[in-house]
Amino acid sequence: MQNDKGVVALKSYEERIAELDAKREQKEKELAQLKAKQKKLQQQQKALERKARTKRLIETGAMIESFLGRPVEQEDIEPIKQLIEYYRNKKQNGQPIHTPKPQSPSTSSEQS
Repeated sequence: MQNDKGVVALKSYEERIAELDAKREQKEKELAQLKAKQKKLQQQQKALERKARTKRLIETGAMIESFLGRPVEQEDIEPIKQLIEYYRNKKQNGQPIHTPKPQSPSTSSEQS
C-alpha cells in the first residue's frame, strides 16, 4: 500500500488495529489471571486469620476451664462477662489492676 507521499506502508491500518486488539486481549487475560491470583491470596489470608482466631478462642476456653477446674457451663458465662467488664472498666479508668502472683509449687505445698 502506498501513502500520499508515494512511500509504501509496511502494514495496513487494519493489520495494526488487529495487532493492538490481540495485545489488548492478551493484557486482559493477564489482568484476569492477576485478579484471580489476588483473590486466592486474600482467601488464604482470611483462612489463616480464621484459624488463628479459632486457636485463640480454644486456648482461652481451655484456660478458663483450667482455672475453674471443670468444663465451662452456661451459668458460668455471665459471671465471667462481669469479671471481664470489671477489669475493662478499671483499665479504662486508669486504675491499677492487681493480679495475684503465681505461687511456686513449694510455696503452695507449705501452706497446705
